[in-house]
Amino acid sequence: NGLKFTRLLALLNNASGSVGTKEGASFVDLDAIPEDGLGLADGVKLLLSENAESLRKLLEGEVETIADLFFRQITRKGATEAAVSFSPPR
Repeated sequence: NGLKFTRLLALLNNASGSVGTKEGASFVDLDAIPEDGLGLADGVKLLLSENAESLRKLLEGEVETIADLFFRQITRKGATEAAVSFSPPR
């Protein structure tokens, strides 16, 4: 049960004080991304700031999982390409 990208954006926006709600709702929707929320550059700045240390600790496991998946996919594709390249033509 991994972290959804939309939830990450909503979390960053909520941490910056920009809260998203569903129309007519009286609660904060953790999956709603505010229309006037952070842009990508501001989100990265926030994530790398000293104020986001606890948020970075929460995301550490997710980043490790993503890096592992990318590494496995790149390795698998590279191994397949190598096998095809070094196989004699039929």
